[in-house]
Amino acid sequence: SAVFCSTLPALEMGPNVGSTSDGTAAFDASCIAPGGPESAYAFTPAVDGTLYLTLDATTNLGIYVDLGCGDVATELACADAAPAGALEALSIAVPAGAPITIFVDGKSEGTAGDFTLLANFVPAN
Repeated sequence: SAVFCSTLPALEMGPNVGSTSDGTAAFDASCIAPGGPESAYAFTPAVDGTLYLTLDATTNLGIYVDLGCGDVATELACADAAPAGALEALSIAVPAGAPITIFVDGKSEGTAGDFTLLANFVPAN
């Protein structure tokens, strides 16, 4: 997972289009069963603020955010409440300079597909 974590694309503000179909299945979260393939993005805020994430996928995917990369003990937030085809949303306060990883992951083993992850960061001040 160290290699995986060191090669993550940066989270872009606005739409991040991707697929979990060719992702690893090495990570899980408090609200997502193990075994589903995931994609992930790295983000380190320059200032304190709130990160707003909206996930649009036709399959049942969820999103979670870890401080650092891939350690369930450092999970900051997890969202997988919406059914397939409905928008999944999550917002989280993040401190300046803290590297976080945003995962898009299948709800269960074998659940994968294309997605658009919309990101917006709002500085605290």
